[in-house]
Amino acid sequence: MDYREIARQKALKYGLLPEVFERQIGAESGFNPKAVSSAGALGIAQIMPSTAKGWGVDPRDPVAALDAAAKNMSSYIRTYGGFSTSDPYKVRSAYEKALQAYNAGPGSVGKYLPAETKNYISKIVGPDKFSFTQALQNAAFTEPTSSSLPASSTVEPVSLPRYDIKKAVEGIVGNFISKGLQPDNQSQDLSSQYLAKASELDELGTPEAMELAEAYRLKAIESTAAVGSSTPDVASLYSGILGEKLKQIAYDQDAANQEEALNKVLQASAQSPTAQSPTGNVPTAGGGFALKGATITSPVDTSGEPGFDFVIPGGRGAAFALPFTGQVVGVEKNQNWETHLEKGAGKRGYGNWVDVRAIDPVTKKAFDVRFAHFDKVNPNLKIGQTITAGTPIGLQGRTGSTTGHHVSADFYNAGSTTASKEILGIRDRIRDRLAKGLPVF
Repeated sequence: MDYREIARQKALKYGLLPEVFERQIGAESGFNPKAVSSAGALGIAQIMPSTAKGWGVDPRDPVAALDAAAKNMSSYIRTYGGFSTSDPYKVRSAYEKALQAYNAGPGSVGKYLPAETKNYISKIVGPDKFSFTQALQNAAFTEPTSSSLPASSTVEPVSLPRYDIKKAVEGIVGNFISKGLQPDNQSQDLSSQYLAKASELDELGTPEAMELAEAYRLKAIESTAAVGSSTPDVASLYSGILGEKLKQIAYDQDAANQEEALNKVLQASAQSPTAQSPTGNVPTAGGGFALKGATITSPVDTSGEPGFDFVIPGGRGAAFALPFTGQVVGVEKNQNWETHLEKGAGKRGYGNWVDVRAIDPVTKKAFDVRFAHFDKVNPNLKIGQTITAGTPIGLQGRTGSTTGHHVSADFYNAGSTTASKEILGIRDRIRDRLAKGLPVF
């Protein structure tokens, strides 16, 4: 099992910074579920037997131990004020106290700091080893844990009923027998003739013939007397069965298509906002939201690109959330240089950027947008992913060439580096609605 990944999941479940909890378990046991310390601490989270008893956990069960450790670390962090602030210095102080409580007991906090515990804390979150500023930025991009996903995450696939061919064929056969079949010989028992016809059909060996043979046998049992004299129209019978088969093919194909569409929607709703698109296609844009407080700083990009610039509340480092559903088609996250254009001409460029493709629900036109100048791009983003409206994609910054921190949005025809008049119309509509604090769609 990937215990590091499980540790990160448990940290997310209880609101901890995943990087810190992963480093903590690494310091405790090196992620060895069979570790035993000289003091008698057991398992992956190095829980003392007496503590384990109080927590109600088996310390040798790595998954349960990680859950208990994260839960109790979360309680310590809350006690020391780590959840009530975003100040990295105050968060660091809360984590240091929580780590001391975990290692040396809650009673030691504020009284004395054993040398061993001091080294333990330094190894995990020492200022020269760990940046809480960076960790808090990363937390803005944390993916939801399974416990926070909607109930539909475990939804069973939809299965639509198929065409009841058996019932249809039985109806045709029953009608054929009651109206078209007459015995060739009035002196012969009708039941015997039905059985003879069944035998003939058995020899044909086709599925349709076998179904018809079974129907004849049923009628043989029911029959008690002969009725008139004529020859059955077997050609019409087979024509009717063939017609039902064609209906079955069309009906079942339609049902399969509906199933596929419904299950894609269900699967998409069950996934995290940055989950892989179940279809790989561009989603229809919708459910857009308003970027409250956004200010347009440049209605038309001064660099000549087909876009505009805007600033969101929170200053540099504020998380920018995608205002509509789209698909990631490009990511650049390693361009951290800056050119401050207010100081004069310099190198041109976007810095860190994310390209998103969506469909305008008004014109039904696909378009691409490059959101740029992020100080940091959401590390969870991958090309091909569908991300829903409200997913953070980057921290407002000024990488590349800028005049102050902001977000740049340039619009293009899907898969192109040019923008048609229609795409520019989409750009203008989104810009104007954003400026008014309205949902972009």
